[in-house]
Amino acid sequence: MLVFLPWLLRNKIIQNNTVTQKQNNSEYDNAITLWKSKVANNKDGITSDEIKQTLYLSKEPQAVVSIKEDKTAVDHIQNENPIFLYDGTQQGTFLTATYTNLKNSYFIQNGQKVRIAKIVRRFSNLKSLVTPTTIAFWTGTNDQHANSEQLKKTALFVCKDPWYGANFRNATAVTVTDEFYDNLGNKIDPTGGYYIIGSLNYTGNADHESVRGTGVKPMTIAGSSINIQKDGSLMANSSNEVRLSNNGLTVTSTPGNNNWDGTDSSHSDRKYLYYGAGVLKITSSTPSLTFETSGDNPNENIGAQWFQITTDLLANPIQRKTTQTHYHYNQAYDLI
Repeated sequence: MLVFLPWLLRNKIIQNNTVTQKQNNSEYDNAITLWKSKVANNKDGITSDEIKQTLYLSKEPQAVVSIKEDKTAVDHIQNENPIFLYDGTQQGTFLTATYTNLKNSYFIQNGQKVRIAKIVRRFSNLKSLVTPTTIAFWTGTNDQHANSEQLKKTALFVCKDPWYGANFRNATAVTVTDEFYDNLGNKIDPTGGYYIIGSLNYTGNADHESVRGTGVKPMTIAGSSINIQKDGSLMANSSNEVRLSNNGLTVTSTPGNNNWDGTDSSHSDRKYLYYGAGVLKITSSTPSLTFETSGDNPNENIGAQWFQITTDLLANPIQRKTTQTHYHYNQAYDLI
């Protein structure tokens, strides 16, 4: 509903709301400081408020992907998201996916929004599992698991929408390098942006998922289970198969499931997604990320990982209150 207010009354409302927001900010600062002091891990980690994001990668349902096989796969499974099969390790760049018709992703450059019109994603150094296991795939639209093709091959799934990332099977690592371009074909330098890498699982049975990179600086999130390792990678030091409650301050071990990874029906409002996530601040024009699985010995390596390269700022469990003033200013009513 439109409300017409004289300018004095309007200014009074704005002043009151400004005072209220300052009080809300002070209460939030105190609450987040107290919360960080009580979390079990990464007390000195950053929160979403401290990330000044300039890179925004969003879902792109209308994306068109074209594939260049820099090294020819031995077989293919043509699903909604194509699958490429290889005989063992692939050194160097072996596949390039070019995404166009992007509508929702952009970069803030000199205070201006620059739409990302194209992403060139290069996959390199696919490292095969020492002892490949039998894997299978559905041939329908859901190609994450399997029941129609039984193959002992090293596999890479490439998602049609770049936001959904990729998936490797019968492998332990792959490197991904993204380049961003505007609608004129100019390369965008993402330096200063942040990658937010989530769903870094550790089962506690020697199955680790990790990410490390070049041209990036690893950072931890307050309260997250993910730590910076000696080699600069981001990985959990202990099992994060847990259920969180009490704004993440109560952590209950639940082997085999969790409520922070979006896989549980009780998961709500992305509240605890931060628990399996880490941050990589981009420090070069062409950063590369290596996603890797590991175990205590080769026979314990799970040899599969689905990963996303996202920029989503994961909300803190403690939320800031906001005030908003909605009014329509009309000079005809500015009589005072």
